[in-house]
Amino acid sequence: MRGVGITVRGLWRALWQPDTVDDINAMVDANVPDKAHRARMKLRRDRRNAIAFCLIVVAAAYFAVKYWGAELWLATPSWVLVTIVAITVPLLTFVGRPQREDRDETEAPHGMPRGLALSDSARGVARTLSEAFVNSKIRAEVSEGGIRAEPGGWGWTVTLQLLDGITEPKLEALERHLNTPAGGLVFSRVPQAARVMVLRIVMKDLLTDPIDAPERAFGSVRDHVAIATRFDGGRLSLELFARHVLIIGRTGSGKSGVLHGFLDALTADQDVDIVGIDLSDGPDLKSWKASMRDHAFGPNIDKAEKILAAAVRLVRHNTANLGSRNFAPAVDGPGHVVVIDEYGMVAAIDTLRVLVEFIVTYGAKAGVWVVLANQRAVNDMMGTSRLASQVHIKVFLGMSAEDAQGLPKHLRELGVRPHLFRQATQTSPHDAGKAFVVDVETIPILVRFYRLGRLAAVRRASERAPYRPHLDAARTEILDADEHDGTAALLLAVRSAILAISSSEGRRPERASGEELLPRLRQRGFAVDKKNLLGELRSASRGLIDRSRDTNLAPGKNPKGFYLEDLDHAIAAIEQEATRAPTDNPGPPGAR
Repeated sequence: MRGVGITVRGLWRALWQPDTVDDINAMVDANVPDKAHRARMKLRRDRRNAIAFCLIVVAAAYFAVKYWGAELWLATPSWVLVTIVAITVPLLTFVGRPQREDRDETEAPHGMPRGLALSDSARGVARTLSEAFVNSKIRAEVSEGGIRAEPGGWGWTVTLQLLDGITEPKLEALERHLNTPAGGLVFSRVPQAARVMVLRIVMKDLLTDPIDAPERAFGSVRDHVAIATRFDGGRLSLELFARHVLIIGRTGSGKSGVLHGFLDALTADQDVDIVGIDLSDGPDLKSWKASMRDHAFGPNIDKAEKILAAAVRLVRHNTANLGSRNFAPAVDGPGHVVVIDEYGMVAAIDTLRVLVEFIVTYGAKAGVWVVLANQRAVNDMMGTSRLASQVHIKVFLGMSAEDAQGLPKHLRELGVRPHLFRQATQTSPHDAGKAFVVDVETIPILVRFYRLGRLAAVRRASERAPYRPHLDAARTEILDADEHDGTAALLLAVRSAILAISSSEGRRPERASGEELLPRLRQRGFAVDKKNLLGELRSASRGLIDRSRDTNLAPGKNPKGFYLEDLDHAIAAIEQEATRAPTDNPGPPGAR
């Protein structure tokens, strides 16, 4: 009876073809919906024709049995009937026997894909990858020859051909199908062929434990220096000379440790001049002040501006000598690096942000560069998006999912997802120090930076302080030059006060009322009152500032005051007049 059922079911499937609809739907191309529609219509016509043919055959058999069946039965010998029964019954018994299906024990039950395991062969990896791409509706070709098992035992590097783009949802679907660790798939493009990509499959985390920073011998900033451990167990070596660096990471991501790592590498070099700025007055940058030539900590905006202005003067000087072939940054003189922690506070002050952007844009070719560290990479904390497009090395530590969405789309689709890193706690470092380093190689690199505490940082800074480079007289004159020489002290004091007040209040454009300026001016030793302030400024500016302006500090609060742009215009005009060469000098007697 089971054989009869199987036989009938087989005839029905051959006639009706119930799996064909699923096969057609599986091949639906979202870009060509008419193709699937035409295939379904053809299937319906084939079914209709098959039913009509079956009805014709049944009708012919009915009339044949009705009119010739009795004569045919009587004319058939009995041994023929016995032979037919003897052949048919064993055949049906053989077809209907119970079949024991041998299921692969490595295959997960309930239709779940098996996923990848480090013990898989290249053929097994190719087959599992192909199934994952088909399941995710990605047109890709994976060959066994393009799969290389890494000797470190962390996974595979796969070279494949890809026609469809990899979006973030598809990347997550591939990870679920392959059952890799979160963030274990990283794609990179091959410039020589548009459809060829390299896939890195990380199945084993070799960065679970942080490594203490080794003691460093003195060297040159123009040499490569090991600064972190790579995902494959190797060392990440970077060239830091004239390479702008941007470090992004939230609290608990290890941003302080990464900053310590870069400063540890820089202070061990005897041919780089280091200056630092941290308007938040944090402890990290302070740990290295013994090895810095100059620094600005806390809300010292004047000092920060002087440091950045000196770097800008050095960029202009070196660029002029570079154009005249009198300077080669790769060999001539020490490099000059400005390290800025909590850059968001600097970017909030337009005067300082413009100076930093000038250094980032033009400084590298002149041997002047910056190392910037900040909590987030969004524009409201970075000032503009120019920095992200100009820096050479980007370090993305742990961040929130919302901040990760602000990263460039192409990086997220390549597998850069720093929001998967766990924050450090009081009892465990978790993933502190883990980061994606971008733009060093063609593929984003997963690393863990060396661990270095503040006490060790203070000790190393003190030990290396006597070996910092000594600048020659020409460079010292450039860095220590006073751009405002000859400018009235009152103008500079008012300008500094407006900068400080606007920074603390978050005002754009920078401005302050007379009442706000008086206490700060008295602290600087200027005994002026509110009535005489405008007259004193008019005299100091030689009439360039002849009136106060509405400040519009808040709704219903509009006192008279002064704007930073007015002070800057007046100071610039006075300095230009002081440096202008006289044109009415007739020259020595007898000269024509």
